[in-house]
Amino acid sequence: MYIAVSNMDGLEGYRSNGLILQKSYAREGELREKLNEFELVNDTDSRLAIQEKISNEEKFRFNNSKKNDPLINVFLNGLQKNDIDHILLHLRVIDDAISVNIKESKIVRQLEEAVHQKQMDFLKSLQLSGRGPEYQNQKESYRKYLFAAKEKRNYALLSLRHLWREVSLFYSSGKCADLEYLPHLSASCLIAGEILELYDGDANMLNVDWIGAIFKNLSSLLPNKRIFVLSVLGEQISGKSTLLNTMFGICLAESIGQCTRGLTMTLVKTVNRKEYDYVVILDTEGVRSPEHKGIHGCAKRDNKIVTLSILPSDAVILVIKGENDNALKEILPIVALAYKGSKLAEERGGLLSCKIFAAYNQVKCHQENRSKLLNIFTKLSATLVESFTKANSLEDLDMHTSISFPKIFSNEQDIRVFGCNTKGDPPNDIPNEEFSLQIIDFSRVYP
Repeated sequence: MYIAVSNMDGLEGYRSNGLILQKSYAREGELREKLNEFELVNDTDSRLAIQEKISNEEKFRFNNSKKNDPLINVFLNGLQKNDIDHILLHLRVIDDAISVNIKESKIVRQLEEAVHQKQMDFLKSLQLSGRGPEYQNQKESYRKYLFAAKEKRNYALLSLRHLWREVSLFYSSGKCADLEYLPHLSASCLIAGEILELYDGDANMLNVDWIGAIFKNLSSLLPNKRIFVLSVLGEQISGKSTLLNTMFGICLAESIGQCTRGLTMTLVKTVNRKEYDYVVILDTEGVRSPEHKGIHGCAKRDNKIVTLSILPSDAVILVIKGENDNALKEILPIVALAYKGSKLAEERGGLLSCKIFAAYNQVKCHQENRSKLLNIFTKLSATLVESFTKANSLEDLDMHTSISFPKIFSNEQDIRVFGCNTKGDPPNDIPNEEFSLQIIDFSRVYP
């Protein structure tokens, strides 16, 4: 099986030429965004036209739910084993084989080189943008070139996540009765340590039928278990996945560039915790990437992902690389507004009960810098309090609930500075053991 998958030709074009249900789902996502816009301006004719197109996409997926794709068939055949250990091994073999195929692709290497070149051009344009309007226009052009290059590169990448997406759409189409076992299997894999994609970061949609079925099976597999929900937020390459991997000993993807797409969920069984039995970890895509600034729909997409990760959480870790926390200051007020108008706010009497932690990393921790950081902490806390206060002051006929928020950063344990994860200068730098020890110590704080 490994050889069969790793030797498949053209996997870098697999998402372009195959996975037709995902393409349809992405088109539906775009249509639903337009539908929301037309509903806001009360454009009935346009709204009805969009609804018809959405219905056509749903029919398309129902009529094309045929498991005649070689890679999908290999994937599904291994899932029909009775032993969960064999299934987990099957998933690892498939994932490794796809990874080898993609890494050895000349086309992917060329796309990576193109992204690197556009990244260098964009960084140079940032240094020149303050010299005049012509340089400002040049910066915006390079931003768009970089965004387009990354999108093209990302679309050439393939992973286990994309295969799960496709079979989840087979399931939710309602046509494949022989796939009714999949939600139970996915719940079992989640308990065994596999990662579940909650929010499709490419279609900007949540497959409610699929996720709902998995959660229903998860409840039956883990009856009466106490669960703590922890989400982590931060800008791209701020170190979110690295932080979680060190805290919990899991294996989320981590590298330079965008690793997590959308919102993923991992379930970790606790040890020596009296308060709860499992921790649900929500890992989000990095928000407010520099090349996304000004690109239509990107800011709204970030806001949706952040809102979806914060509202169900018991605790949130804000991961801040260096000292720049502007992205979080910008997004959290939007979360407050989304919460203010939600049923969740009504049920909780307006109390947003999640605990907030701030985790600064890649910061030099000498004494002079600590006094500077203390000032940053104070400003961040004040900004968040101001944001929720402003949200309460906004008047809207549909929003009768005011937000009540516990004191932010109520003690020094709520704010951590982890320093740098390496010592020395490249290429002679080595891992910083103290960095990992501080993260492990932090894992003992919540709730």
